[in-house]
Amino acid sequence: MVDCRYPYEFNGGHIEGAINIYRQKELRDFMKEHRYKKDHTRNIVIFHCEFSSKRGPNL
Repeated sequence: MVDCRYPYEFNGGHIEGAINIYRQKELRDFMKEHRYKKDHTRNIVIFHCEFSSKRGPNL
C-alpha cells in the first residue's frame, strides 16, 4: 500500500503497513527496486490518497 499523501498527513495517521511515497522520483525508485522477485510472485501496488483526486492518480 502506497500512501500518496504528504508526510504530515501520513504521520497524522495511516493504514497499517503502508509506506509513504509522494514524489514521482521516489515512486520510480521503489518500483525499480521491487520489480522482480526470485519466486515469481506478483507485486500489487495500491495507491491511497484520502481526499485527493489528483495525487493518487498522478503517481
